[in-house]
Amino acid sequence: MLSDGSPMSDREFLAVHGVQEALAAAVSEILSTRPSNPILAIRDILIAKEAARALSEGLGEMGTDPNWQFKYSKRRNAYGMGIYAEEDIPAGSLVWRFELGVSASEYSTEECMQAKLATLSVEEATELLDHTYVRQGRIFNPHLDGPLINHSLEPNCSVRAGDSESGSYAIRDIKKGEEITENYNSYDAKKDWPRWYVNLMESHGIMDDYY
Repeated sequence: MLSDGSPMSDREFLAVHGVQEALAAAVSEILSTRPSNPILAIRDILIAKEAARALSEGLGEMGTDPNWQFKYSKRRNAYGMGIYAEEDIPAGSLVWRFELGVSASEYSTEECMQAKLATLSVEEATELLDHTYVRQGRIFNPHLDGPLINHSLEPNCSVRAGDSESGSYAIRDIKKGEEITENYNSYDAKKDWPRWYVNLMESHGIMDDYY
């Protein structure tokens, strides 16, 4: 029941009790594993709240980015936002289309990158850098909903080996409702990144764990 005495809807009940259950589990784990580290405690609580919010928000928002070749939705999850298939996708299908200047921009030289960052606020610059990736020495930034593809060690999509301008293809049949994922380890390893790019990422506090 809400504060005004009216009954909760199913979604409101799920939101309230989902958050409560997730927080209770997080607090229990915090107390038993790292009671002396408040930073990690806060992180766990925030992740738990995001997971509960994802449950309460259902399907989320239908996507409209034309570079995606199938119907999809954007939903909250423990990592922020993700892309979810809204129809079955056969193995081998193109899922996200790469077209330079349309679905992604290239910033492969320090001069080019610095020129772009000079037009942005610190927050915008950090967000852009956080969404860049490196393939065969080239640095790209996907547009629109492209950056929402999350990492997985058991992905259902992948770029094609040896093709720096490859789109993302289904490597197995993907069922409606599944999250679209890639293995970020399929991109260039951090040891192969240009030194200026590594320095720039680190100066903005971006330390990727995938490479």
